[in-house]
Amino acid sequence: MEEEEKEKEKKNLPPTPIEEFNDNLKEYLATRYELTVLKASQKAAVVGSAAAFGAVIGILVVMFLLFIFIAAGFYLSDWLGSYGHGFAVLSGIFLVAAVIIYFGRKKFIMTPVRNSLIKAMFDED
Repeated sequence: MEEEEKEKEKKNLPPTPIEEFNDNLKEYLATRYELTVLKASQKAAVVGSAAAFGAVIGILVVMFLLFIFIAAGFYLSDWLGSYGHGFAVLSGIFLVAAVIIYFGRKKFIMTPVRNSLIKAMFDED
C-alpha cells in the first residue's frame, strides 16, 4: 500500500528541468519540421506556377511565330517565284538560327533559366 502511495506522489511531482527541456526540444523539432515542410511546399508552388505560366506564354509565342513564319514563307515564295525556293530560304534561316542557339545555349538559355528558378525558390516574398 505504501508503494502505491509513493508512486502516486512521484506522478504528481512537477517535471524535472531535464524532462522539461526534453519536452520543449521535442516540441521545437516538430514545429521546425512543420515549418520546413510548409516553406518547401510554398517554394514548390511558386516554381510550379511560374513554370505553368511560362509554358502558356511559350505556347502562345510559338503559335504566333508559326503563323508569322508561314506568312514569311509565302512572301518569299511570291518574291522568288517558287514555293520550293521561298520555303527553302526560310529553312536555311531556321538552320542558321538553330546552330546559333545550339552554340549559345549555355549563355542565353540554360544560365538565365537556372538563375530565374533559383531566384524563385529563394525569394523571400
